[in-house]
Amino acid sequence: MKKTLIALSFAISLATVFTSCKKDSGNNSKTTLICKADWHFSKYETQIGNAAWTDLTGYFTPCLLDNAYSFKSSGVYTFDEGATKCDPSDPQTSNFNWSFLENETKIKINNTTYTLVQLDETTLSYSSSSTSNGTTSTAKYTFKH
Repeated sequence: MKKTLIALSFAISLATVFTSCKKDSGNNSKTTLICKADWHFSKYETQIGNAAWTDLTGYFTPCLLDNAYSFKSSGVYTFDEGATKCDPSDPQTSNFNWSFLENETKIKINNTTYTLVQLDETTLSYSSSSTSNGTTSTAKYTFKH
């Protein structure tokens, strides 16, 4: 009888641990992931038509690369100029609105809608496309924690 109770207790404990793990991983909703910590610019790429992606990050000035981007679950997005401002008269921080759209496949930031490319524990990437004279150009922005 004792062996049965010990085995049953062990099984219940094990089930509780696995259930807790599932709940923890369930907390990685896109809102939780995007609001977890500040994002910092990592890469800017462009693609014209079906050509290979071109990394243009090297053309960005240091005053753009030290900025921080923070998303809050309330729908507020804060842009912080970082230690170096490109224009000293700009405010240190600015607030905008943000939201997910279309089953969280798109993100709207201050009236501009982007396609969500990747959102996980360490990477946020979104893109926007435009077509001119039948050729589509895509810009992809990548941020890291």
